[in-house]
Amino acid sequence: AEVDQRAEREPPKELNTLHFILKESPAVLSFRGNSYFGKIDPNAKICWVSFPGKYETGWESLISRHVKDSVACVFLCDTEHGLGQHYFPDDNLQQCLCAQIYGERNYKDLGYLQEVKHICTDDEKSERRKRAEAMNGHIVFGKATDKDRAKARHLWEQNGKRASWGCAWFQKWFDRVKTAVDLGQKLKVVFFPGHVGCGKVPWTMLPKVNLWDGIGCGGSQKGEIAKLDEMRRTDRRWDYDEVDVTEFLAEQFKPGDIVDAFDLDQNSFVTAELLQTPVSDSKNHHDHHDMKWQVMCNKTGKHFETKRLRHATDFFEKLLELNVFGKDSLKKIVQDVTKLHVKSVHESRLQNGMPCLAVDFDIQNIQEKHRLRDAVLSDDIAFLLNNALEKRGITEELAVDKTSFFNQYAASLLSSSQLTNHQAEKLKELSRYLHEDVHLSAPAGAGKSFLAIRHAISKLSSSSQGKILFISPNRSLGFYFVRWLLTYAKSSLPTMSRNKLLQRLVLMHAPYDRFTGVHIEDCQIVLQELTMMPGDLVLAVFDEGHEIFRTNQRLFQEVRAQHKLILSDLSQSFLLDNNYPEMRRVNLTEVVRSTKRVAFGANAFQLQDGEPTTCLGTTGPPLKSFIFEVPEGYDGDLFAHFAQNTVEALWFILQRHPSMRLDRHVALLVPDEHFHMIFKSHLEERLEAVFAPTYNIQLVSFEESLRFLPEAVDQDRREDELILDWDTNAKGLEQLFIICIGFDAQITGDTDNFTRARLYHAMTRAQLQAIVVDRFIRGGWLEFLNALKLKETTFQADDAKLEIKKDAAFKIVEETTQSEADSRPEAATKEPASSMGQTAKITA
Repeated sequence: AEVDQRAEREPPKELNTLHFILKESPAVLSFRGNSYFGKIDPNAKICWVSFPGKYETGWESLISRHVKDSVACVFLCDTEHGLGQHYFPDDNLQQCLCAQIYGERNYKDLGYLQEVKHICTDDEKSERRKRAEAMNGHIVFGKATDKDRAKARHLWEQNGKRASWGCAWFQKWFDRVKTAVDLGQKLKVVFFPGHVGCGKVPWTMLPKVNLWDGIGCGGSQKGEIAKLDEMRRTDRRWDYDEVDVTEFLAEQFKPGDIVDAFDLDQNSFVTAELLQTPVSDSKNHHDHHDMKWQVMCNKTGKHFETKRLRHATDFFEKLLELNVFGKDSLKKIVQDVTKLHVKSVHESRLQNGMPCLAVDFDIQNIQEKHRLRDAVLSDDIAFLLNNALEKRGITEELAVDKTSFFNQYAASLLSSSQLTNHQAEKLKELSRYLHEDVHLSAPAGAGKSFLAIRHAISKLSSSSQGKILFISPNRSLGFYFVRWLLTYAKSSLPTMSRNKLLQRLVLMHAPYDRFTGVHIEDCQIVLQELTMMPGDLVLAVFDEGHEIFRTNQRLFQEVRAQHKLILSDLSQSFLLDNNYPEMRRVNLTEVVRSTKRVAFGANAFQLQDGEPTTCLGTTGPPLKSFIFEVPEGYDGDLFAHFAQNTVEALWFILQRHPSMRLDRHVALLVPDEHFHMIFKSHLEERLEAVFAPTYNIQLVSFEESLRFLPEAVDQDRREDELILDWDTNAKGLEQLFIICIGFDAQITGDTDNFTRARLYHAMTRAQLQAIVVDRFIRGGWLEFLNALKLKETTFQADDAKLEIKKDAAFKIVEETTQSEADSRPEAATKEPASSMGQTAKITA
């Protein structure tokens, strides 16, 4: 039942929608209570250490009812008590704690412009002015003008771009929590309704991320929780329990209020009217599990009970209904910002039930899909859209929900039916040879597997009998083929059931000594060994043919099928051309999935030139490298340094894309199984030391990741899956980010082609960015990589082609083979180019 519920929540497959969530403002700007300095009772057993300030009646419930507990939370509401004051650790008067907690943010995020739009009494206005003055901020009752914004920006600059509310509160809070810890009290942290354990951020990432994203907890809370996590890494006394704020909200809502209520049947929050509040039991106020609200769904009229309630927002509804800012106007703003055609703008909800603004695009081709992806990653869309909203007097800010976007992006790669003109031309060519053997060759990322799926579907459609055999160098690629076939068949073979389709599929993988049937159990791909080769094969697909034919020349003849399709990477088919069977040849020459930098950068390691290739991808970020030096004779633990630099590479991704989860978007590739076996334990140790307990990272293989169908993946799970596998198991597979670890070797003339092939293959697994982690090897292939210009300059494809001299690699091989003693080419004797990245020295 749980899997079925998840399947119902499966995201749309095509990449055509962006979801914007409301960026929250710091609770301190609207908090109307009195200053609170914390209270540590030496006799207490429990200490409440973090609470979302926007739930003011919930806060009142905490401090009035839990009188026997300690409370370490600190709310400073005026100058006398510390509002607007800063704490400078170690007598460093140049940098207060704001730099560590909030970083440098714009004047609105840090509270220098406070717009109060609701009607206030004179007393309330006076109190708000006094509080704004304490924070050195500018307050406006009504709509801010350009003059107001200019004044707020001036105050922000004048105050060193620090948080207007200050950071003195944080040190007071920390001192109280430490006292509670020393007293042996159990710590408790309170989260938003339905978000227990969510929204956590590592301490070092606080300045980089959107602290007010509405996920899990408030902005300053994220700082508190990050500090708790930092402390409990080395001292388990700082462990804490996680609590839903719903426990304290019996008095927060009143009958008739419009709320977001969690409907267990739909497994999601819905907009509802509160009919009845739960009866408060003062004798049992610690136990909130029996507290239930009676609500009625606004959309369906359904009455139900819920334990989870939160404030509803009508912001998106009002945004779309404003007379001066109707749907068409907002649609035009988004269209102008993205340069893409917008079909509609409407209210929606994320899978977790959070209200959002959905923008539906009409994506026409792969170039537009890449453009949208890059704009989301760069935050350009949110930045430009918020500027446009501000000019129209809308002070609230929006942020793209990157988690839902990239889940949707990954799903769209499997289900997309869009062909480029070049692919459509080659598919027609394949169709003409439907009843012949065909060899389809293409560079990495050109979509040869995509065309193979279409070709296989055509075969299955042309007859109700016969099976497809898919042969690959690893089991992982077989699983990927199954997932892709099932996804694409939903639209192309709608009348064929999943079970019937899989009955017509047979898999085979290295060492090519058995055949397996396929079926699905609980959304998991299960293989069943067959006793013999099926006798009714209508098509045999040899994927990664350059790998198969390198080790098994006879397999092509041994497989008895009506027709055969070989998929190969021509650039990796060095010395194999004479070993391929004579058959129809179709060549794809247009890379569609990778960025231009990945495509042209990897060309430096091609083994063989084919037809000139083009790339439809966007420019993309440059190759990033983490190269460390090992002194001659170093006998320390080399793998510990590989692990440390790999973690730094992960931090690099997180810092560049702070609102995106790593989950299922990053693959760590190593050269072979032996390297993997040693490296994995070192990496797990470093991940635990650096990321735990804030991030729960699980290392899985490609096979473990791909065995489950996409709908079986719980989108709300807290741990992030990272792929860690060796090169052989990554054949034919891709990820958004690829980290290539330990692939380099000295050019000797013996194994150079093998090393180059692995480097090329590893780098071209990246759809967006390839990152290299390796030790510096003089005369190695990465030193040869100084031909690549990795500076952050405008990318010119023609220049890149000239920089990557494809015959240079062959000359290196020839010269090295002729003279092992002294034959390093000039490119291999230079110091590494400074643009390669950071080079860390290891002392023996």
